[in-house]
Amino acid sequence: MQKLFFLFSILALSIFSLKPNHAKEETSLFEEKIFTVTSEQDYIKKGTLRWAILEAKAWRQGHPFSKVRIRFDASVKRLRISQGPLPDLESGMTTLDCSHPEGRVLLEGYSEDILTKADLGLRISSSGNTILSCHWTGFHQGAIEILAPRNQIYNNVFGYDPQYEESKALGNLRYGEPKPNRGAGLLLGEGAWASHIENNHFVALGASGILLKNRVGGENQFFKNYFFQNQAE
Repeated sequence: MQKLFFLFSILALSIFSLKPNHAKEETSLFEEKIFTVTSEQDYIKKGTLRWAILEAKAWRQGHPFSKVRIRFDASVKRLRISQGPLPDLESGMTTLDCSHPEGRVLLEGYSEDILTKADLGLRISSSGNTILSCHWTGFHQGAIEILAPRNQIYNNVFGYDPQYEESKALGNLRYGEPKPNRGAGLLLGEGAWASHIENNHFVALGASGILLKNRVGGENQFFKNYFFQNQAE
């Protein structure tokens, strides 16, 4: 009887000693993974925005309960997107956070060949993503295209006009003045429903600030967005 009691005591102590570690593992499942952009170059190598988006996708595939945030080092102010559209946000639960101590990081579509590059900035093909405080300009088709439900676009600027205070870009003597957007700012296509679009500025665009394409979904919400000298409005 004493031996049985002794074995039971050891088993009980083992179970209770495992609880803190188990709780820690459960908590870690829901932690936010952060990838930091440290380079203004537009290539797939460590530290670039393209690298960060691909790393976020790989991380989400291995950690389906974890959120991801892509943020920018304070030294990164202006990126020229010159190699075609950025990789799609296709794994969900990812925040692209362009907040900067001086304002917003500028993501500028640029190419010497207008027909093949800088047509679209970013395509969102998964749910639960947030685009926060970015400045998009210089794209010919549109800055962002949403093709999936339940995404949030908050506090961004689309387009450029020096007369409009919110669209003033962070300085860069190398690249000079930013180019305006020739197309729309935000495209909502098939599959985009229950989107939350709030507190964005659409400035001097070559088309509508927000373009609803054919077969766009319902329940999209628009709050406190501002439009300034867009050609189609």
